[in-house]
Amino acid sequence: MQTTPADHSSVVSKPSRWWRTYAWAVRLLWWSVLTVWGLVAMAALTLHVWIAPRLLDWRSDIEAVASQSLGLKVSIGNLATISTGWLPSLEVTNFVLRNNLDQEVLHLPRVLVSLSPTSLLTLSLDRVD
Repeated sequence: MQTTPADHSSVVSKPSRWWRTYAWAVRLLWWSVLTVWGLVAMAALTLHVWIAPRLLDWRSDIEAVASQSLGLKVSIGNLATISTGWLPSLEVTNFVLRNNLDQEVLHLPRVLVSLSPTSLLTLSLDRVD
């Protein structure tokens, strides 16, 4: 007996177990990569929209934390945020360190600090120029 193409159309083969596992792993990898990129984008957006503009309001708090960590009085003349690319930067002008006798120990006319998600999570600085 000879079969016709119409007879084969009703038979649908099921993908093998290996192929289903491979497809599941590819989907998992795709969603994992998409999730990581989404988190990176959210972190960059948070830095640009929420944290960087508010740094100007936190100048006295930044001075207090820096003074406490350095053991010297820190004064900052002005703060300005520079948002270029994924990571915002902070420009500090007239950065002055004073000792306990209120004598100027160090004066930096301009300091450029680059912020990143890891620097905020670890409360450290990635790059200072």
